[in-house]
Amino acid sequence: MRFFDQRPRTAQVQYLSYELDFAENGSSSAYRAADDAHGDSDYFARNVTDMMRRYPNLYRALLIERNANWVRRIDGFLSAGDRCFIVVGVNHTLGPDSIELQLREHGVPVRATGQTPPSRHT
Repeated sequence: MRFFDQRPRTAQVQYLSYELDFAENGSSSAYRAADDAHGDSDYFARNVTDMMRRYPNLYRALLIERNANWVRRIDGFLSAGDRCFIVVGVNHTLGPDSIELQLREHGVPVRATGQTPPSRHT
């Protein structure tokens, strides 16, 4: 409840609409259950794009603002020399406001898994 309560009122209303759309349309809609997506990365990208279009206040609260908060936290961890393991939902890694793109814009080097990370402090 605290998560919901911390969102702006307009985002709360859109969140309820988003969830009601899911309940009403089930797996026949763009909001089918994630385990129904069977690893379909296009499904998740469409979901983010659709949220941006249909629920802009929810998108701002859940993806833009939360991702920006994560970027500040990640930068703080790195600046302190901390090693950490961070897990985020797939929607936070997609679209024009993804954590990855926001980290790059913030000046934090981002690498694909399996590559040697660049040194941030050189």
